[in-house]
Amino acid sequence: MPELIVQKYKSSDMWVEALRVCRDYLPTLLPSLQAEYSNSSHNKTSAMDLETLLSRANEWALAGQHKQAIDCLLQVNTNIAEPSIVRRALLRASDMVNKFLFGQDAVETIKVLSPSGRLDKKARKLAKELEPAYESYIESRYKDRLLTDGNIEQLADVDIIGALDLLVEQGQWTRCIEKAKSHSAPVLHKYVAIYASHLIKDKFTLEAMNLYTALEYLQCRKTLTFTIKWH
Repeated sequence: MPELIVQKYKSSDMWVEALRVCRDYLPTLLPSLQAEYSNSSHNKTSAMDLETLLSRANEWALAGQHKQAIDCLLQVNTNIAEPSIVRRALLRASDMVNKFLFGQDAVETIKVLSPSGRLDKKARKLAKELEPAYESYIESRYKDRLLTDGNIEQLADVDIIGALDLLVEQGQWTRCIEKAKSHSAPVLHKYVAIYASHLIKDKFTLEAMNLYTALEYLQCRKTLTFTIKWH
C-alpha cells in the first residue's frame, strides 16, 4: 500500500509527500527515491524565483527532508535576492547541516558552503571531523568572509593579527591599541609603533611621543602589579 501512495504522489509531482511517505514506511527505498527526485525536472531550480525557493525549502524542512531543503537554500543568490537575504539563507543552510546531515551528505554540502565562508562554528568543527584535509581551506574562507564583512570581534577570535590589521586599515587606532593591549606585549609594541609612525607622518610628533610615554607607564604598572603579587 505505501508503494502505491508513493507512486501516486510521484505521478502528481508531489515529491515532498512522496519522500515523506517513503521515509516513514519504506526507508530502504528512500535513497533511490531521493536520487530519482534529484534527477527529475521538478528539482531543476535555475529558473525559480526567491519566493518559490524559500517556500520549497520550508516544505522540505517540514517534511523532514533536510538535504532537499538545504539544496533549495543554496540556490538563493544575488541574482534573485539582496545580499542580506543570501547571507540568511546560507546561515540557515549551515545550521541545518549541523543538526540534520551526517556522513557524505554533510561533507558534500559543507564543500558547497565553504567558499561562501558562511559555515558557523559548529559546522566548521563538523567539517574538520569529517574531512580533516579540508580544514585549512575552510578556515581560510571563513577568515576571508569575516574580513570582507568587517566583523572585527569574530575575526579576533580566530585571527587576532588579521583583526588588528583591519582596524589599522579602517583608521580605528584606539580600538586597535585596546585590542592589542589585551593580547600580548609584543603585539602591543608592534601596533603602537605602527600608530606612532602614522602620527609622525601626519606631523603629530608630540602625540606620537605621548603614545610611547603611555606605553612605558602601562609597562611600569604591570611590573609593579607583578612585583606586589609576588611579595
